[in-house]
Order: sequence, then structure tokens, then C-alpha cells
Amino acid sequence: MILRDILFTLRDMTAVVRSTGMKGYSELMQQLGVDPRAMLERHGLPLDLGENHDDMVPLEPIMALMEDSARLTRRADIGLQLAAFQDVQVLGPLAAAIQNSASVREALATTSRFMFIHSPALIFSVLEPARSNSRGIELRMEIALAQVTRQRQTIEQCLGVLHRMVKFFAASQYQLLAVSLPHSPLADEQAYRRFFNAPVAFDQPHASLWISPQTLESDLTGVNASLRTIALDYLQRYYGDQTQSTTEQVQRALRATLSTTGGSKDAIAALLFLHPRTLQRRLSAEHQTFDAIRDSIRRSAAEHYLCETHIPLAQIADLLGLADQSVLTRMCQRWFSAPPSSIRKDADRLRMRLPQ
Repeated sequence: MILRDILFTLRDMTAVVRSTGMKGYSELMQQLGVDPRAMLERHGLPLDLGENHDDMVPLEPIMALMEDSARLTRRADIGLQLAAFQDVQVLGPLAAAIQNSASVREALATTSRFMFIHSPALIFSVLEPARSNSRGIELRMEIALAQVTRQRQTIEQCLGVLHRMVKFFAASQYQLLAVSLPHSPLADEQAYRRFFNAPVAFDQPHASLWISPQTLESDLTGVNASLRTIALDYLQRYYGDQTQSTTEQVQRALRATLSTTGGSKDAIAALLFLHPRTLQRRLSAEHQTFDAIRDSIRRSAAEHYLCETHIPLAQIADLLGLADQSVLTRMCQRWFSAPPSSIRKDADRLRMRLPQ
């Protein structure tokens, strides 16, 4: 079951994140011998980044800041290093409701439901039973951007914070079975193993933690049920409930099922409990078409897999719901005016020029 997640229409709005998501950044940079003020000014970000709970800042400069910081400090695992400074408090208004949940399941459900308050561009989903691991529950983190941007450090930071949060809540009941990352390793693989204390697989379709069912059912200690009620009432009152457009629902469904449905309109309509003609009519009212949405999702996913992973081309075609590798080649020629092998080689050459 996928708990409610929120997609953001980035064509019409700016992707933002709450400032507290970068709590500890300045302290970390000072420890690494770099002036954080100069870095923040370079990327047009506030000098008190991470301190003001009410500030929302653009997400793309944040991601660029993290990549730039990794290069300048030569710390390829800086996303995980920053995560080590952080806990549930980075979620600001969400924190009180989450940490006063009765169980880990309830805490994660609350996180998924209200993640849009922290950032409308972050998608957090709980999938059970996990599709590819019958033993575990998948906790998936995604960043939904209209255009592919280098996000390795940011996605590792998000997954690192999630790991620390669930570990704190579950305490001795925490069983992390495995970690999936949607890119090639940035640092020594042992650095990931030390941080997560679990096997880490790279070049995977999604950024995920795989936990035991027992972890999900763990009770939280020191819970104040009255405070949780007050916190949830506050979130509902001041932030309300977000209603997804049909376009957003289709985007979400395609992202989750491309490899299994092949991006079929009939299959997506069935998932949304709509007749295909009804689906198309609703999309038309939003000035969208199913084919255009599917093409955009495939293009973004293809660019990510080619530039950020070493997943074989034939497997990428399958992940995109394409018939075979030749179809991927034709689509890359249309999207990027280059075959997939050339796109990957160019990305690899750029990566080799960057300090590790």
C-alpha cells in the first residue's frame, strides 16, 4: 500500500523546501574548514539557512549548494555527513505530530501525509508488502522536479535523515534490511555501510530503506496523545489538505508503475478507478494529454538513469516501460539528439573531471 504522497506541478510553481532541512550546514562547513557564508552567498541563499522554521527556500539552489560543497570540501559523502547533524526536528511543524505518534507505522503515515508542508517537491511513500523484497517494507524517498538536476547529495541526505529518524523511533526494534540508492556510489562503499550499518545497493530505480515489518509495528515511547491531537489539528487548520489534480495523479501513477504497466493509459486509468475516456477528458480540462505526461516522465527518468547510474541500457528500457533497447535509442535521439551510450559517456567524462 502506498500511503498518500504529494506531487508538485513545477511548471506553475517554484520547488521549495523549509529552511530547517539544512539545519547544521554552516556548522558542518566550518568543521571542514570552509566559510559557509561565501557558499550561501554564491547560491543566493539566506545566511541563516537552517535556522528559521518559517522560511521556505528554493530547492534547486539547495541541491546545487550540496553538490558544490561536496566538490569544494572533497567530501563525496557530505549528504550523509549533514544528515548526521539532523533529526526529526528538521521537519519543523511536522515534528510534534510525528514524534507523538503511537507507533512507527503511524509516524511514517503522518510524515507521508504532510510531507508537502516541508517541501511540496519531496515524495515519501511507504510500500507494503514490498514488490521486490518479500521480507521487508520499502520506505521510498523521491524528489519530483520538472527538469533533472543533480540531486545525489540531497537524496542521500534525505535518506540519511529518514534512517536516523526511524532508528530513533523504533530503538531496539529497528531492523534495517537493506538500502537502495538510485545512482553510482559517490564515496567509498564502506562509508555507506558504516552510516547505515546495512547492505547498500547502488544504481537502483529508487532511493529506499527496506525495514522489517516488526520495525513498522514498533511502539514509540514517551508519547503525548493530547499533544499529537493538538499538532494534527494545527496542521489541518493552517496547512489544510492538498487535492491532487488529475495530472498529478497520473504523474504519480506513472512514476510508480512504468516498468510494470508499460505506461499503458488503460492500466493507469484502472489504477485511478477511471474509464480511459474519462481520464483523457479530465486531462484535457487541465490542458494536458496522457501521451505528453508519459513522455515527460520517461524523459526525466531516462536522463536520470543515464547520467546518475550505470544500470545497463536494456534494463533502463524495461524500467521506462519500453519494448526494447532500440526504442530507448530512438527516444533519446528525439529527446536529446544523441544515443543513450553517448549521453552516458558524456556524463561519465564530466564526473571524472570532478574532485572526489
